[in-house]
Amino acid sequence: MWLRALLVLTVAPALVAQGPRRPRGIYAVVDTENLINLQQQANPSITTAQLYAYFNTLYQQLLSNPAVSGLTLQVHWDRLNPNAPPASAQILAGIQVDKSFADFVVPDSSDTPIGCTLPASCTDATCVPAACIPQACLAPGVTTAALASYKIFPNVPPADLLSPEQALYNLLNIYFNGSPAASSFSGTQGTTPLNYLQLYSQDIQYASASVNAPDR
Repeated sequence: MWLRALLVLTVAPALVAQGPRRPRGIYAVVDTENLINLQQQANPSITTAQLYAYFNTLYQQLLSNPAVSGLTLQVHWDRLNPNAPPASAQILAGIQVDKSFADFVVPDSSDTPIGCTLPASCTDATCVPAACIPQACLAPGVTTAALASYKIFPNVPPADLLSPEQALYNLLNIYFNGSPAASSFSGTQGTTPLNYLQLYSQDIQYASASVNAPDR
């Protein structure tokens, strides 16, 4: 498996003196594994220090081109972690949410209430009919029928919708269920290891701005 990483390098003083580099969208791909193999084939006795010198020269040559914004390295995981534990212990478990909990309550075709007709041309929250908002996404005491006059999701008052805090709590209940932290979110505690949770940037901004605000 390839590991692609965007590398920010500390380069030679002569290059640093050029000032901040303005991104131009071109990143040079460096296939480190293949290049190491080629160097070892050309010189079977090559040392680690010699490989280091080779890559240092290569990186400086690439970054000396003002059109190159940075480097993208292709590195084998077995080189980064040569003493890895058994495969079963290396599995990364996590989740990437598909929408922002702070901004949208947008159902997909498998999560719509009875009576909902989601237009085929509707691909974002701006056109979702109010009748398509699931009951679970509404504030306590509010029903889907009560939203009929609003027509579409953007017209529904925030007070009639589930709060972003509750939406996140519901998400974390699903995410952590079966893990050691499940009890913190009313889930069933277990031993499943979890490594990451990927959220949208606007959710991080919302949480930072609302850290002292009471939940509605």
